[in-house]
Amino acid sequence: RDDRDGGGYSGAHLGRRRLLPCLRTPPSSWRKRGQHAVELRLATCALSVSYVSLVSLGLSFTASIALVRCVVE
Repeated sequence: RDDRDGGGYSGAHLGRRRLLPCLRTPPSSWRKRGQHAVELRLATCALSVSYVSLVSLGLSFTASIALVRCVVE
């Protein structure tokens, strides 16, 4: 139990240390971070959309092949 409490305390302490430099940074860097976050979100959205479209294309392709096979047979 003592070890767990110590770990939690150290974690909170680390979190506070990480927050302090963020608070010190000027608003310009905050804007840059925001832009970066938006770009990351857009990139992930585009990747997921392209992945889904690829999967749907693959499914339709396999379905068409199955239909052709059925027609040929």
